[in-house]
Amino acid sequence: MRSKYRPSVRSVLLVVTLTVLVLPLGSLVFFRIYENQLVRETEAELIAQAAILAALLDRTMAASAAELGDYGVPLVGRSPPPQEAPIEPLVDLATHPTRPRRPDAVPAEMPAKSAMLRVGAEVSSLFLEAQKTTLASLRVLDHSGTVIGGRDEVGMSLAHVEEVREAMQGRYASALRKRLPDYPAPPLASLSRGTGVRIFSALPVISGDRLLGIIYLSRTPNNILRHMYATRDRFVLAGLTILGLTLLLGWVTTRTLV
Repeated sequence: MRSKYRPSVRSVLLVVTLTVLVLPLGSLVFFRIYENQLVRETEAELIAQAAILAALLDRTMAASAAELGDYGVPLVGRSPPPQEAPIEPLVDLATHPTRPRRPDAVPAEMPAKSAMLRVGAEVSSLFLEAQKTTLASLRVLDHSGTVIGGRDEVGMSLAHVEEVREAMQGRYASALRKRLPDYPAPPLASLSRGTGVRIFSALPVISGDRLLGIIYLSRTPNNILRHMYATRDRFVLAGLTILGLTLLLGWVTTRTLV
């Protein structure tokens, strides 16, 4: 009769040790992936809001065409993107560097047209009504990077900001920047890279081959610790599953060694 196979004590202890080592490492990897997903979801929301505001800006400028004339600057050497082309989030915590806080606005080299200031005020006023829900900050810029709409900095220039300068070339751009927290971060927040940053999204408004303006939005991504608490039921279930697997592993180990 063939004897029943029993692994050696060394093999069992090696498997248990590796399992105990992999569980926290796997949890850390999951934490990072989950946090990165929250950041990318925040940028996707900003892109969706900017697309609506861009369409509104285009329509509002078209209604003022008689006063604005042939407004905008041609995008030299670049064909306009297809209207149906989706814009995907660019920020990735694994590869995207965290830039310093956004530079302050500076005086514009040329003042914005009064008609554009009225257009920017009209577009931004509609957004400010929904700002308590969206939690995003808005600056409507003209083609030269001058603020024509928003709560602050109207008449000032943001053309020197990296993502705005990229959008002035007709390309969507985003940036992950440091921010000053509104309150001291809890000790566990040091595990999260997304708690002390703000996402900036710059969407060019293009009509034909001309750049009309830029929709510049920013928002702090959802705190992963707060989001985990909001979905705590799922994490409790995951924790119970891991506990069950650990107990099963202990039972198998005991049966093997006895």
